[in-house]
This record gives sequence, structure tokens and C-alpha cells, in this order.
Amino acid sequence: TLMEDFTESYYNETELMEMVNSEVSQYNAGRGADAIGVGEHHLENGLLTLELEFADVQSFNDYMPEVVFCGTLQEAYNAGYDLNRALNVVGNEGATIGKNELQNMGESRVFILSGVMDVQCPDKIKYYSQGMVMLDAYTVSATGNGCYFIIYL
Repeated sequence: TLMEDFTESYYNETELMEMVNSEVSQYNAGRGADAIGVGEHHLENGLLTLELEFADVQSFNDYMPEVVFCGTLQEAYNAGYDLNRALNVVGNEGATIGKNELQNMGESRVFILSGVMDVQCPDKIKYYSQGMVMLDAYTVSATGNGCYFIIYL
């Protein structure tokens, strides 16, 4: 879910959605009809909340200014991501794991992002970076800029 603050009076929700739909249609014309889907949106107190669904990580990375990574922890390490960090343990308030545990979890699935966004994983989240808020068993929210890790099963 991507959120933008459109508080200026010259913004019009209908025009914004026409622009988004046009951009997504143009992108999909070159990449495939289902590369990006436009989901629900609503405008409340000048904040437009828009849901975009990406078919794969490459579609996200090609369309958005942020870059995300999806793979195993070993692949993330090989790609240059630093494992020296603390992750919250789901279901164990205040518990964390760190670099030593992460290095022994090479085959675990990880989603890495930078920027402010909500992420819904295909499976239950087991660990997530500090500075994120868990919304449900599958979804976390990055509320500030930074590099965030989500490990899911």
C-alpha cells in the first residue's frame, strides 16, 4: 500500500486516479496485462491511500523509485545486504534475533525494502526489523525511511 499526502486544493481525486490508471496501463502494455494491478483507494483528510499489486519484484523495481529484494537470506548476503541487525521475533514481545542467528538461516525467505510502505507477505511473518509495525500475521508497515528485513515462512 502506498500513501501520498495530497493536501493542496488543486489536486482532484478523479484526476489523480485517471493519471495512475493511465500510467499503469502504459506499463502493463509493455510488460504484460497483470504486471501491476490498481486496487482500492480512498481520500481522507487530504491523504490519498492507494493500493497497487505487483505480479513480481521486478515489476515493482521497474515501476517504483524504491528497490526491494526478495529471495533467501544467503542470496541477500551474496547481493551485499548487511546481516548485522536486530529483528523482532513474532509472538515473543521484546525478543530479537541478530547477526549470528541470521547467518545460520541462509535458506529462510526474506523480503528487504527501504522506504515507507506496507508489505503483505505470501506466508506468515516470523521476524521483522525494528522500526516496523506488525499489522497482522502477514503484513507489516515500515513507518520511516531505512532498510527493513522481513523473514517469512
